[in-house]
Amino acid sequence: GSTLFVDKSRDRLRPAINVFLKDQRRVVGYAWGAAALAYLYRQLGMATRVGSKSICGCLTLLQAWIYEYFPLFRPSQIL
Repeated sequence: GSTLFVDKSRDRLRPAINVFLKDQRRVVGYAWGAAALAYLYRQLGMATRVGSKSICGCLTLLQAWIYEYFPLFRPSQIL
C-alpha cells in the first residue's frame, strides 16, 4: 500500500486505504491494479491545478505506461 498509494510525504499510507485493509480475508479479492490506476489518475488531475508543486502516486507505474505507449520516450538500450 505504501508503494501504490503514497502521499506527498512518500513514506506513509493514506488513511482512507486503511479501511480496506482491516479484514485480511477480503484483501485478496480487491482489484488493486484498478484502484492504483484510479488513484494515479486522480493525482495526475490534482497535479495539473494551479499552485500544485508536486505529484503523488505510483510514478513507476506512470513511467512504465509512458514507455509502453510512447516509444520515443523509452531510454536507449546499450547492448
